[in-house]
Amino acid sequence: MFKRIPDTMTFTFTFLITITSRMVPILFVEVKPYITYNDAFAREEADDHMRHGFYHFVEESTPVPKLYGISALGTRFCVYEYTAEDRRITLKCITPDHKFVTDTAPKERWNLDILQPEGEARLKEVVGYIKKMAAELGRN
Repeated sequence: MFKRIPDTMTFTFTFLITITSRMVPILFVEVKPYITYNDAFAREEADDHMRHGFYHFVEESTPVPKLYGISALGTRFCVYEYTAEDRRITLKCITPDHKFVTDTAPKERWNLDILQPEGEARLKEVVGYIKKMAAELGRN
């Protein structure tokens, strides 16, 4: 288990991976410290950043059929997919309800752990798809 040192700052790192010859985004990753996993507001902020990232990267039409985004809170992560064909982002957005307290980014969303076999397998699956997609774009 990770422990937070009192009075320390937390940082968020965002990485954008592109096909350099065409500057086409194919993956972006946002990494936050593990402590944010237990903070509902921080999870909501992480979810918002991911969704805004998709809006930013696909303002113009993108030549890739899927754009992936990974949100990591420590070793736990979730995978977002944007499908160009129907302009849809997976991981349904949970709308806040002004009459009730609503967890718009529940912990269960970050249901994969890079240190566990299921998490490793999912990450390899995403990377495999991206490699295939990049190779196809390189041929065009």
